[in-house]
Amino acid sequence: MEITSIIACPVLFAFDGRDWPLLFTHRVLLQIEARLSLSILNGELDIVRVPAKALRTILCVALSASGGTYSESGIGARLGVRGIGMAKRAAIDAWIASMPEADAKPKPGAEAKPKLKSETRSWMDVWANNRYYLRLTDEEWLGMTPRMVQALDRARREDRRRWELMISRVAAVTANYGFCRPKKAIRDDHFMLDPWDDKDGLPDSEAGWDLLLGVDGPMSGGKSNGSSDGPSPLRH
Repeated sequence: MEITSIIACPVLFAFDGRDWPLLFTHRVLLQIEARLSLSILNGELDIVRVPAKALRTILCVALSASGGTYSESGIGARLGVRGIGMAKRAAIDAWIASMPEADAKPKPGAEAKPKLKSETRSWMDVWANNRYYLRLTDEEWLGMTPRMVQALDRARREDRRRWELMISRVAAVTANYGFCRPKKAIRDDHFMLDPWDDKDGLPDSEAGWDLLLGVDGPMSGGKSNGSSDGPSPLRH
């Protein structure tokens, strides 16, 4: 929880004479679900339109994670009618700071793809993916916010893409300079499973490509020892 409180930008909630850091870690979210008997993953909790009773439950769990020992009734008595709005604003800000960021560029056709009515998400699926792909222990996962896990997963995907690009470049060179070379040169990222959306944003040759082929060698499309007739395999 220490690293979470440092880098996850908790929202400070002024309550009962002190400032309380509010964050929604997986531990807090699971406890809220258990007490409210609803599914956060499937959108059953609307933090913007949450009723006052549910808000007291959310604050009780979140404050408990920060060391508070308040009951729901005690929180309601201390807040009063005027404090509900301030508490709701703090809960919304903490929710936004804890939840994953929306994709800046949604994939084409993502909105048009119909969702199955029976499609539901479970915490077991989320935990299994984070455990398998990110190698998080139970305590690490419980103490992290969903946005922190998203940042780790982005780093994992970027690392995987670089390895895919290195292999894809080798495959593209083989195809471009083979006996049955294509009329139009195959791009470096053609064989990637998860290519970058921005085709001009491909990383340069820090992965060791130049060491494999030679910076100005014939395979790189240069004119060392004569010009190359074939298409350049790099960054088409």
